[in-house]
Amino acid sequence: MSRVERIARELAAAARAGEDVGDVLAAACSLAAARVGDAEALVNGRPGSWESEQVRALASSWPYVDEATRGPIRTPRGWFW
Repeated sequence: MSRVERIARELAAAARAGEDVGDVLAAACSLAAARVGDAEALVNGRPGSWESEQVRALASSWPYVDEATRGPIRTPRGWFW
């Protein structure tokens, strides 16, 4: 199964469960950005594309990382890093 298929299955499962898929996607992009360094590192493959602009916006919209310590922060869903 491809990476895209795995992501699509997770998003479809979230939608079927009644979750806010936009919230799930924004949170996932933010968490991925934190794991690779920041939103710019996340879109490094094609930084000027329209897709990268959307991912950058999503990755920057959810405050998973404490900017002062670059460590995990507490959110309503728990601790994330």
